[in-house]
Amino acid sequence: PIRKDLGNLLVVNYLKTANGEWSWSSTINGLEAITASTYTKIAFFEEDGVTPATDLQGNRLEVSYQKPGFYGVRGSQNYPIDHAGLFYYSVVEYDKDNLDYPESYNGEYSVNVAPAKTWGDTIYFTPTRPNTISGYVYLNNSHSGTLGTYNPNQDIPIKQNRVTLEREVFGEWTVITEFATDDKGHYNFTNLPNGEYRVTAKQEYGGGSDIRNGDIDFENNDQNSGSSIDPNDNRKMISSIIVNASGGNKYNTDTNIWYKLKINQHILRGSVFLDTWLGDGEIQTEQMYNANDLPLKNAIVLLCEDDGTNDCTENGSNFIGKKLTNAKGEYSFQGQQDGINRDVTYIVKTIYPGTTAVTNPDKELAPSYKVQFKQLDMPLTKHFLMQGKGQFSGAPVNDLNGDMKYAGEQTIENGNGYFQIYFWNGSDYEKWGDIGDYYRTIKLKSLPQGRYRVIHNQDDNFIDIADMDPATPPGTLDFEVLADGSLANNLDKNNLFLMQAQVSSSNTTEAISGKLYLDVTGSKNKDEAVELTKEEL
Repeated sequence: PIRKDLGNLLVVNYLKTANGEWSWSSTINGLEAITASTYTKIAFFEEDGVTPATDLQGNRLEVSYQKPGFYGVRGSQNYPIDHAGLFYYSVVEYDKDNLDYPESYNGEYSVNVAPAKTWGDTIYFTPTRPNTISGYVYLNNSHSGTLGTYNPNQDIPIKQNRVTLEREVFGEWTVITEFATDDKGHYNFTNLPNGEYRVTAKQEYGGGSDIRNGDIDFENNDQNSGSSIDPNDNRKMISSIIVNASGGNKYNTDTNIWYKLKINQHILRGSVFLDTWLGDGEIQTEQMYNANDLPLKNAIVLLCEDDGTNDCTENGSNFIGKKLTNAKGEYSFQGQQDGINRDVTYIVKTIYPGTTAVTNPDKELAPSYKVQFKQLDMPLTKHFLMQGKGQFSGAPVNDLNGDMKYAGEQTIENGNGYFQIYFWNGSDYEKWGDIGDYYRTIKLKSLPQGRYRVIHNQDDNFIDIADMDPATPPGTLDFEVLADGSLANNLDKNNLFLMQAQVSSSNTTEAISGKLYLDVTGSKNKDEAVELTKEEL
């Protein structure tokens, strides 16, 4: 034994409640999704699968998640273990009235524990008779002020709208799934055991939604329960419906929720992004671990009247006005004050030096758009995605062997800390955003010509010791993208590592000690060498 918590016997359990999917915290329909878990009790066995497993003190290895009758979000059984090995387990208790015996992700119901690493398992439950609850969230145009039926030809679906599912557990409403509507404004909660459920739509929207605060408010729902103040934010509203589900049925009527319009002018707006995350011609925003395309500040967005030439240039014959995007990459033309009238066709396009606009019809992306307002309705939203030629990639490296190389993701050389990216605005470096993915690695694509700075966020657990830019302090790296996309000073666009050293904890016991010397004479004689102190290092 090295320590009491050498590893963990970790088993995650879930139900596929988000449209037949399960999610620990991944992005689905533009928002983080978390699916349901349930009460389980697990018993562990030794490698033979028969002998009950114990820790080194003889305690039987059993662990429970919550208590009988419980349902909630994102659950796991986690038992700290003081020795390594291959363990097998059985699910000895669960909701047998409503659920079948769970299936194991790896099919073997096993957990392999090694020092400082855990290979856990994942199990998922399926109801004996699964129920589903589905419906639409939309902007009501077809039955304003009255109850009515969703009409896809008139009503506007609200995509990437937060929808939560609660279940009555121990007499209280408990969230079991966080989800969002798809591009058709549709939600679908699946694999639900019998029980009473509450579906709540909230004024929370994903990065790909066209909705902004102040555009719309909840009006009502099919159950005529109206709306109420969000208990978690008194500046917003919610609307809820209740469904008693049983018998493996599909509940898809009387399950719709709708909004009403609040604005009273024609608005044309959107955002301009750089395709920095994957360079794949799609906009990625609001994703986890900074896996996002960065907004493009000071892009010029032109508004012209469509004169049949498809031409739109600043100060051209059909030019109406222009906007510069803000730090979030956003622009907005507001009604008549910016030259927008009903029943007039306009062209909107964007310009930024050193970039070209992406054309991707499947993602509704183009270099320019024709727009027209025929009635007072939702703001028209048009996004642009630009691509430059530069690229920059690197990683924080816990350089254990000092070879100035990176052993790779999921290795012990995977460094710590995220980064901030800055761009030169002509007079100073201005913060652009936070970068660093799940493994903290930096991946930037489609960068336009210009100067940039990457700064490593400081932490008490490591110190920066070296990087590829000797002119700046360790942990700060400046680089310049040239017109052809290459980096100045013959800097490699890949493998721009930032080396760091881990700081040992204060309670670490000394195993071996000595001194470091610099052999200034080359004699290989310690007496003629200079001792290197902590400060010098």
